[in-house]
Amino acid sequence: MNTRSENLLDAYPVFTAGHIENATVEGLSFPVKLDTGADVSSMNATNIKQFEKDGKKMVTFTYSNDMGMKQEFTREVVDVMRIRAKAGEEANVRPVVNMRVKLGDVEKTVRVNLQDRSRFHYSMILGKNFLKYGVVVSSDENFLLGNEIGSH
Repeated sequence: MNTRSENLLDAYPVFTAGHIENATVEGLSFPVKLDTGADVSSMNATNIKQFEKDGKKMVTFTYSNDMGMKQEFTREVVDVMRIRAKAGEEANVRPVVNMRVKLGDVEKTVRVNLQDRSRFHYSMILGKNFLKYGVVVSSDENFLLGNEIGSH
């Protein structure tokens, strides 16, 4: 299936968002990076523990960011992503879960791969699997949808 054209005929209100915006993910609001080069959204996850429950693959993980937010989640693993390694690095396999994400007026449940992003300032990137719902990214502007959370 061509993921780039699967929703071409669906009508979504198109709106412009900045390269960095505030999003709400499962009730937590924080700045995210909008990444038109990423197919799938990704969020910071540590203490990733996979297990089986009632025959389903599950995962618990801790989301945290550099603003001091921290929350543990348990989700069904809906997929895994194999990430090709750069030279000298090991390829890694990331669990993929469904998360509810709201940006502006768009609220969707999308697939999110879990990885340790603690070395990055932005704890989550929203990829094309969310942006396809009408988000046009202005690469040279930030917070077009509102002020930065945590700023004064």
